[in-house]
Amino acid sequence: MTTAPAVLTAAPVDVHGVLKFQNDCLRMRNYEAMGRIQRIVFEVTAGMYIPPEIFEDLKSDPMGPCIEFFGEENWLPIAQIRAAGQQDCLLPLAPVIRKSDGYVGFPDKPDRHWVPTTGPETKRIVDPETGEIKFKMVHEPVRMLKQDLRNFSSGILRGTDFIVYDRVAQILVKPTGIAEGWILNTRPNLAEQPPTHMTFLVNHKTGESHFYGGQFEITRPAVS
Repeated sequence: MTTAPAVLTAAPVDVHGVLKFQNDCLRMRNYEAMGRIQRIVFEVTAGMYIPPEIFEDLKSDPMGPCIEFFGEENWLPIAQIRAAGQQDCLLPLAPVIRKSDGYVGFPDKPDRHWVPTTGPETKRIVDPETGEIKFKMVHEPVRMLKQDLRNFSSGILRGTDFIVYDRVAQILVKPTGIAEGWILNTRPNLAEQPPTHMTFLVNHKTGESHFYGGQFEITRPAVS
């Protein structure tokens, strides 16, 4: 199992009200389905935890610090809440639970440095019922890496079980019914004082997740 960070992060004054509002919208289905999240990219901040073993490698990683929801079965469903007099916000529609073991956490992702040691092989398969012979190309399994809950976090939201991932820079979304992917770029919400930046929150006990603060805009199609 992965471990949550021990550092406590002060909660904005209204964060509990915002999370309750989002949960009420989820319960009442008061939202517009948007699609499914494939990747969340973060800005590097002073309080971000970066594992020492990947610190140097991260400098050459074109994606930078990010969470990968690798595999279509692991994409996180996301919706948009529109409320009169309030800033539109994003709402995850499912808990962050690993399909592999049922625990709270992110799925494994491919090791970008992995190189296969053998070439593909042709496997002969005989249908046990019909006796029909088929041939299938078998490839060496890709080496996968764990994505610990602590990675790229900045602490626990004080008074809660939510891990704080601050700041969200981009979100790659596969929209519903559209072939191209979307890139959601974030920016500070200057209407709030002090201005807020988008933060991703994950409850390390239940997997409940939220986006809090900041603003977003869909800037261009992405390669899915």
